[in-house]
Amino acid sequence: MGSTAVGGRRQPVVLAVLALEANRAVGVDQLIDSVWDSKPPPTARAQIQVCISNLRKLLKETGSSGRILTRPPGYLLAIAGDNLDYERFQELLALAHSYEGDGRLVDALIALRQALDLWRGPALADVESENVRRAAIIWDDRRLAAEIDRVRVELALGRHAELVADVQKLVGENPLREELCGYLMVALYRSGRQAEVLAVFRRTCDALIDDLGIEPSAELRDLARAMLNHDQRLRSPARLAGSAEYGYWA
Repeated sequence: MGSTAVGGRRQPVVLAVLALEANRAVGVDQLIDSVWDSKPPPTARAQIQVCISNLRKLLKETGSSGRILTRPPGYLLAIAGDNLDYERFQELLALAHSYEGDGRLVDALIALRQALDLWRGPALADVESENVRRAAIIWDDRRLAAEIDRVRVELALGRHAELVADVQKLVGENPLREELCGYLMVALYRSGRQAEVLAVFRRTCDALIDDLGIEPSAELRDLARAMLNHDQRLRSPARLAGSAEYGYWA
């Protein structure tokens, strides 16, 4: 089944809340709060019933495997786990971490890429609801964590040169994530672009101080110092999470 547009403003919110709680009953009050925040109209319950009716028709017309059932204190979206992208995403992440722990880095990378391929952009980007946006932020953070895992594994496989442009983009979008900045420094250093490493470190320091009022971690400072001293351990591909002393290589 291909993608289907859900019209209006209220229906996407109701469907999003039901999907986030798939196979669990969602109370009508929770749906009302998600659609109207703190100012629902007197007809809110009736409007939720209309949304549910329209969504049921839409799911039936599009041949979806999901069904909306009436379950106290509200409604439940019944759908098999293998039809939920976020369930498959979590399964693939668990598989990747298992492979990585066993030293099967190529298999771990394949699983991470499959997990990330399930994404089509920011989670629930077009749904207008504060409640839904809060849940979406959590899923976007999980996606970013998976991207960081992928970068780490690719570095472990010695793919630093191919990674540089990709990690530069990620750092530009997430300048306060020290892991990404550290991995970018490693990728640049191993690619013979050592002159750019210090600039990345300085930008990261400035961003942390200006935006969060904190200094970079000892780990990131140790990494920068090792690069200035041309530490030979930097030449080896990163191994999993790194050693106890240096978190970006072993």
